[in-house]
Amino acid sequence: MLLETKNLAVGYNRKVLIGNINIQIMKGQITTLIGPNGSGKSTILKTITKHLEAIAGTVFINKQEMKTLSNKEMAKSISVVLTERVSTEYMTCEDIVGLGRYPYTNNFGTLTQEDRYIVGLLRAS
Repeated sequence: MLLETKNLAVGYNRKVLIGNINIQIMKGQITTLIGPNGSGKSTILKTITKHLEAIAGTVFINKQEMKTLSNKEMAKSISVVLTERVSTEYMTCEDIVGLGRYPYTNNFGTLTQEDRYIVGLLRAS
């Protein structure tokens, strides 16, 4: 099990927007959240990824309680593309692909030769 929520309640300012969320997602499974604007889809995702604090309930990543994981450990297990615009006009395709290696880099976010090979920026010698 990659991701599981138990009785998760999400919202803002301690006010519950959606409660009793129980999700189980297996590794490799594709899952979509569908609903009208303002229904709480992004709020659920932001809570699962620690961008927002859960009002109640528990989130598990790889059977570990999310609260116990560092941001770096989280980034190695789960990622999300939110709806906010990201300014990429000065980024190359290589820069964007390389961002996937960020959790594995040093404190400066520098890609090693191995990282560049993994994301396909270098060919094997």
